[in-house]
Amino acid sequence: MKLSCRGNKGALSSRRQDIMHLPSPAVVTKMLAVVVILFAVLWMPYRTLVVVNSFMDPPYLNIWFLLFCRMCIYLNSAINPIIYNLMSQKFRAAFRKLCKCEQKRTENVTQYNIPVYYSVMKDNSHDSSDHDVTEQEDLNGFPSIAKKSKLSS
Repeated sequence: MKLSCRGNKGALSSRRQDIMHLPSPAVVTKMLAVVVILFAVLWMPYRTLVVVNSFMDPPYLNIWFLLFCRMCIYLNSAINPIIYNLMSQKFRAAFRKLCKCEQKRTENVTQYNIPVYYSVMKDNSHDSSDHDVTEQEDLNGFPSIAKKSKLSS
């Protein structure tokens, strides 16, 4: 019984630490409002064009306006990480941590420069049963020494 109580205390303290690192509800609400408003504003030209073209007999298809609509839609997708970065300290910290992790990973890759040799089995069987030979080759295609063997059929 004591073990289960200790486990629960550890879980509760872990939850408290997680809650302490969460942004305040006011920050989350502001960030959500900014994301939703920008979504509506940036998708508005395209959606308006769709509605207008549903009532017009020759649809309005100005190439520059269509390009503008497409750029607004792409901008909506690209701007979300910028909003999160500007409004959330937790997002900035996690992004910095991710970048540092990537730098460490590339440094570790360059430290180890050990050649690795692989081998594959190649079946050189022919139509007749006398020529069933399997030889082992490395990646360069050279047969390994004395690895030929006859297979029994």
